[in-house]
Parts: sequence; C-alpha cells; structure tokens
Amino acid sequence: MKFSPVWYASPRRARSRTKWLVYDDVGTLSVEGAQFSFEGNSTRLDRQIVESAVLTRQRVNIVSYLLVCLAALLPYSLIAYGAHLLFHVRVIVVLSACYSVVPIGLSIGLSTKWIRVTFSSEQGEPGEAYFADGGSQGWRGILGGTRRVFREIRLR
Repeated sequence: MKFSPVWYASPRRARSRTKWLVYDDVGTLSVEGAQFSFEGNSTRLDRQIVESAVLTRQRVNIVSYLLVCLAALLPYSLIAYGAHLLFHVRVIVVLSACYSVVPIGLSIGLSTKWIRVTFSSEQGEPGEAYFADGGSQGWRGILGGTRRVFREIRLR
C-alpha cells in the first residue's frame, strides 16, 4: 500500500526544540508486508524491515515559538497602539488578542501524532524514522490520516 504525500522526519529533527519545519522531506511511503520504503525529494529508505511502530509526537519547538513571540512584539505593539488611538481600546487587550494564537499553535503541536518506526535494513543496520500524513499541508494527518497509515503499518 502506498501513501502520499507523507512527511519524513529524522530522529534529530523530531527531538529538536529549535526546528522551524517539523519534517525533513516529503515523499511516498510504501508498505509491503513487514517492510517499508520511503522515497522523498532528498531521502530514500529502501526496503527497511519494521521492528516496531508506535504513535508518538515530536518534541514541541518551544524555542522557535519564543523567538516568533519576541519578533512579533514590535508589530503587535504598533497594532495595539493604533487600535488604542483609533478605537480607544486598551493596549493590553489588543496584545492579549494578538498573542492568543500561541496556545492554539502549541496545542496543535502537542496533539499532532507521528509514527515512530524503528527498523533494520536488509544488511541488519538499525534505524529510526518518523512519518506523518502530509496531505492538505498536514491537516489530513491531524484529522486522522496519520492514524490510518499507522494502522496499515501495524497490520503488516
């Protein structure tokens, strides 16, 4: 069975707190029996033998969130000051509204499931990879697509 588009993340990226993107590559994941292959734009994992597969989540990129919040402070402050001048709204109210999206982004990051596959190559070399359904810019994975891919890997 083939799945596309699928996001691939290396263990290094999945564990990083400073990542800007949550994946290393986008491609097609093929599952045949106890083996899988992934062919992306820059990554190729050919005929890897699945040792285990679990649903997990990546480490939240909290450093990136904090940097974005700091970078947004000046433009948000200008928006808040403009709203105060035009509509007599308190600056803190507008800043609170602007930053209200941060918990939403963090909760999406925490709820997004990935499939962690530990595997060995045909030569016996161990490896680990993370996969998620990347359809609809990742929303398909959030809405159940990654679980569907996981079930297919586990059935084999």
